[in-house]
Amino acid sequence: MILIAYLRVFAALGWLLLRRPASRFKTAMIGSRLRVAALAVALSIAAVGLVLLTQGQATSVGTALLIVLISAAGIYITGTVSWGAPGADWLRMIGWIGMVLPLLIPSTLTLALPFVALLAFTLRSPDDRAER
Repeated sequence: MILIAYLRVFAALGWLLLRRPASRFKTAMIGSRLRVAALAVALSIAAVGLVLLTQGQATSVGTALLIVLISAAGIYITGTVSWGAPGADWLRMIGWIGMVLPLLIPSTLTLALPFVALLAFTLRSPDDRAER
């Protein structure tokens, strides 16, 4: 199961690296369903991180990883809420990378990696989607 999670995130990374250069995001071209789904996934990842952090059973490394995960989810959520603002695409990219990195370390949380990999669709410009 963890191997499938790793394969999905590497496929998302390959897709991001092989895409054409992104142009500016345009709010009118993005459906609100995609934004709501992205927010739901990011909020659920942050909620799981908060629940695990408040239980107090994590080691010091686990606590650090959970703090990075929660912070990155917050950055991603900020970028998604302010979709058309300047720099919002960078906030989503930084937040997505910050959520992926702690999940790459083998643990039970790695099973959330396919859901975070799905958020990669919000990192691509709508203009690029229309061209392909």
